[in-house]
Amino acid sequence: MQYIEGFRRERESSASAYFQFVFAAPKYPNDIHAFFEGHDDLSFYVNFLRSFATNSKSIHVYKCGNKKGVYEAHEKVINGVRQGVVLFFVDKDLSDVLNEVWEQASDIYTTDYYSIENYLVSEDMLFRIWTELFRFRGVELDFEQVHREKFHTELGRFYQYTRPMMAWIIYLRRKGLRPNANNISFTKFFDWDTDLTLIKSKQWQDGGLTYLERICGVQTPDTWGSETDAVLKELSILAPKTYIRGKLELCFFVRFVERLMRILDNHLPGTDAGVMTKTLLSEENAIEVLGPRLSIPPSLERFLQDNCHERQFKR
Repeated sequence: MQYIEGFRRERESSASAYFQFVFAAPKYPNDIHAFFEGHDDLSFYVNFLRSFATNSKSIHVYKCGNKKGVYEAHEKVINGVRQGVVLFFVDKDLSDVLNEVWEQASDIYTTDYYSIENYLVSEDMLFRIWTELFRFRGVELDFEQVHREKFHTELGRFYQYTRPMMAWIIYLRRKGLRPNANNISFTKFFDWDTDLTLIKSKQWQDGGLTYLERICGVQTPDTWGSETDAVLKELSILAPKTYIRGKLELCFFVRFVERLMRILDNHLPGTDAGVMTKTLLSEENAIEVLGPRLSIPPSLERFLQDNCHERQFKR
């Protein structure tokens, strides 16, 4: 497994991505060349890029491994070979609240939210799941009457529970500490009540800050208690999607859909009534399933319009 992981990192790096680009660009000087952090970003963006390309074969993709790798590849391209339409895509992450300075360029697209996953969580997307993936038998249910309001309530509750967690992470990052936020999974911190109400997991309720420290592998400075309110107040005026980890919000959405389907299947009136789906939404396939169902974000549409040459522009 270590060998496979090492091989994957070697393939997904700025050096590897640039080498692939140098090889491909002269052969396809009129095509679109797009640099991404990883495979999930590719799955998210390529569907939109196709709308601006002459055909799917005129899009060439390069995975740089992470955000830093994309910027390194950008520097290499600027100082070296540059043919065709060359675009770069990165997540904003916590750059704004941490006052991180990254290069700004007309050919680099940065998400409006924390990451691409935040775009996929919305009432509109839930409605698409309801109408396109859910198959009801023996009953007709109206989305508006049944679970539209419930989704808004529980998403708001998710934001309410997650804000202190993100405030803590931001505070530690500002102090120069590196909490391992990748260890924060939905199942470790959240659960569902029988009526589809989001609740904190028993481990989190019992362990509190100590549990969070253990999961993230870090110790909280003593000053956190006196400075908590200031960080929370700072976040309270921001849109939750701009500071809440996209992967965690997407996990909430996937688990909500999963739980909703189970409740409907078990509690619909009539012995023959139920709900099923041929496409089971999971954390692993969520971007691939939901991405093509997302309307293009306005900022991304403007970016592609500004950067794609007339020969690629189809609209």
